[in-house]
Amino acid sequence: MQAVERLMAYLAPLFARLGGGIMILIAVIVSIDVLTRNVTGQTYLNSFEISVYLFAIAISFGMSYTALCGAHIRVDVFMARFPLGVRRILDFLSFLSLAAVGGFFAYTTFHLFMTSY
Repeated sequence: MQAVERLMAYLAPLFARLGGGIMILIAVIVSIDVLTRNVTGQTYLNSFEISVYLFAIAISFGMSYTALCGAHIRVDVFMARFPLGVRRILDFLSFLSLAAVGGFFAYTTFHLFMTSY
């Protein structure tokens, strides 16, 4: 179990940086698309679709790092007033809901993929 935790502690910051690099790539792609559209009157990259998919990837990479650091947005005013046991249960429920949403996204993506081909 400790090996998995060490691996996650090593990989999560790398993926967070990769997510940040993807955000920079999105900015470059959109800038090139706007520039070529204004100069030539045509679009070559179709940056909207590319940036939407890249943004989803960047968000998922950032969420793993945020979850590992425990930095998800929550109401700390209320969390600080709860006993430790209640906070642990709420943290567990937040990770469970995150896993449920991730599973839903994976299922719908797989279903879309299978019906596309």
